[in-house]
Amino acid sequence: MSKEMITVSTITYSLTDKGKQSFKQVTQRRLFGKWTAEGFYAATYKVDEIINFSEPSQSNGYTISNVNFSVTPHKVADWTKNQAIIDAFPDLPKKLEENQRRSATLILMNNGWVHETEIEK
Repeated sequence: MSKEMITVSTITYSLTDKGKQSFKQVTQRRLFGKWTAEGFYAATYKVDEIINFSEPSQSNGYTISNVNFSVTPHKVADWTKNQAIIDAFPDLPKKLEENQRRSATLILMNNGWVHETEIEK
C-alpha cells in the first residue's frame, strides 16, 4: 500500500488592523469544565425580557434554575452589513435579529444567581 501526496490549494487571509480589533478569543468556564472559542465580534446582546424560569432545584450540590429570555443585539459591528460577508455567512443576519429567544442555566451562589459560565470548580 503506497501513500500518495495530495496538494490542496487554499487561500490564506491576513487581517487588517480593523479586522484584528474585531477578532476575539474567549475562555468560558462551565459547571463541568471550560472551553475556549475565537472568532469575530459581531455585537453585544442585551436581555429584552425574562420569559419564564424553572422552579429552583438541586443538581450536583448546586441550586439551579433554567431561564428562558429574549435578547437583542446592540453595538452591531459595521462589517456585519457588508454584502460579501453576508453572502459568505448567510446565517449571520439571523444571529443579529431582534428579540431572539435564548435559554440559560443559572446557579445560586453566596452572592446571588450567576450564569453557569461564571462558575469555577
